[in-house]
Amino acid sequence: MNVDSHLAIAQKSIGYTFKDPLLGVEAVQMAGPNTHVTINGQLYIVGLNKRLALVGDAGAALVMCQQWYISQDKFGNPQNAEAWTRTAQGPLTNIGLGKLGRSLGIIDAIITAPGHQGQFGDKMVGTALEGLLGAVYQDGGEEALRLVMEHIGLKHQVVTSKPSLLFRDLLLRANMLLLEPRCRPPRDPHREAPRGPLANRVRPRITSLLT
Repeated sequence: MNVDSHLAIAQKSIGYTFKDPLLGVEAVQMAGPNTHVTINGQLYIVGLNKRLALVGDAGAALVMCQQWYISQDKFGNPQNAEAWTRTAQGPLTNIGLGKLGRSLGIIDAIITAPGHQGQFGDKMVGTALEGLLGAVYQDGGEEALRLVMEHIGLKHQVVTSKPSLLFRDLLLRANMLLLEPRCRPPRDPHREAPRGPLANRVRPRITSLLT
């Protein structure tokens, strides 16, 4: 079975060219165990992609966990462990990877047995994508995997940017208002303090902003 076209589609779908083409072929080989394939005119025996899929699953989780670790919430604080537990697995589920794999065109790269008439379910497509991620890791290391994941849009969902300078300035001003009187900047004697119901609402509103 000549698989040159399968390899070309697989590489194009993830934006990566394998130094070892056998890894790229194994990543999408789902025809059966120890399948005979031809790559660039050479005959090889290639196993199923399950082992590479395990590598890809673990490698992708590591990259995403590192993204979570250095990310911040909207207040500029480190993300908590619950944020990782709650959302990290979404993109790495069979459904998440299956949908992403379909959008990348990986279905056309999957090597199946001759005469295959079955459906390409999310699990099958997701496993092929995991296999490709594992192959990238084996071929180029963690940095190559990180770049491929960035290229295909596979990332931790709660990764957010740092708060804007305006928002941080507002928080700083709010903190100053909540300081003890001795630590506050001198009050302008010509500026009248708020009175009535408005004065009673200032502190609760600032407190709620920071919680």
